[in-house]
Amino acid sequence: MNPPMNPQAADASAGQRVIDDIAARGWHCAHVPRRGSAAAYAYTVGLYQAFRCPELVIFGQEPQVAERAMLRAVRALQDGRPFDLSLPTDALIDGLQCRFVELRIGRNDRRMDTCRWYYGGVDFPACEIVWSRSSQAVGQMGTSLRPKKAAAQMGGSAPRTWLGALKRRPA
Repeated sequence: MNPPMNPQAADASAGQRVIDDIAARGWHCAHVPRRGSAAAYAYTVGLYQAFRCPELVIFGQEPQVAERAMLRAVRALQDGRPFDLSLPTDALIDGLQCRFVELRIGRNDRRMDTCRWYYGGVDFPACEIVWSRSSQAVGQMGTSLRPKKAAAQMGGSAPRTWLGALKRRPA
């Protein structure tokens, strides 16, 4: 599926770059720079289509660190070792504990515009990679969109892999 080019893209080649990256490796990493008090963030485009797993978003990391974390998550998927969504992991960002938290993208939400463009709306699952320097504080830092929700999800629950998290969603 090749979506029509984004008519509002400032750079006409940006949409083609997204399509080319997805064709070549199954996903694209979009970077959004820091704006005022809002943290910089990065997110994937194409994971749901290529791997049937949630798109990923991470806030407050340098672009190279964010993309490397997502690349590690994708490699785990490709190797048949998807991360357990119910457990913290230190395998994504060197020296940091990370956790996956389900993220709902609403119709008026502009955070993942390239995903919205690529999928033609908001019908795609997404997970935020919440990170912390301490294993006790994962989900309690200021970079999370929903730190209270992330902290609440730190409690014990049945293991959920990416594929298990998608069972609720229509294909």
